[in-house]
Amino acid sequence: MFERFDFDARAILTEAVVEARRSGCGYLGTEHVLIAQVSTPTVLSPAVRTHLPVSAAVVRLNREVGASVGVASNEALLATLGIDLGEVRRRAEATFGPAALEQVAVRPNRRWRRRRRCFPMLIDNLGVMPRLKRAVERASTHQLGLVTSAGLLLAIVEDGDAMATRLLVGLGQDLEALRAALAAVET
Repeated sequence: MFERFDFDARAILTEAVVEARRSGCGYLGTEHVLIAQVSTPTVLSPAVRTHLPVSAAVVRLNREVGASVGVASNEALLATLGIDLGEVRRRAEATFGPAALEQVAVRPNRRWRRRRRCFPMLIDNLGVMPRLKRAVERASTHQLGLVTSAGLLLAIVEDGDAMATRLLVGLGQDLEALRAALAAVET
């Protein structure tokens, strides 16, 4: 699928994977692509960059939004119930030996399996979120099958519910001006 990406779009995708790993996510989403776009100054034209925020602001807001929608560590979630995960680990290892928790195999109940949020398609062992997959598909139709970095950002911004679009709105960016600048680059 990614052989349809031009050189700059592949560089953006690589940077997005790095950002997803840096933030500790198990998935690749539109927010990671946006952070990669604003962090790589040479990929987009100056006309488009004037409508984008500074990368540090996007990263900061992404972390704040991630924390507010419930993305938390297992330890933090258990702490809300009054359970100290560190103490549980210490007691389990004292009773059953070192690395006791890592050796336990839990078989999931097949009737209660959660629906996947990510498509089974993986990029560098990260699941790809459905909105990003759809954005890539839309971007490939903009330039006769070739995905450019501007086309990918335009496809992401066209989706009003994408996390990247919500981040841009949260930072007070003018989406219509950004869409117009991206469309001008794509034509």
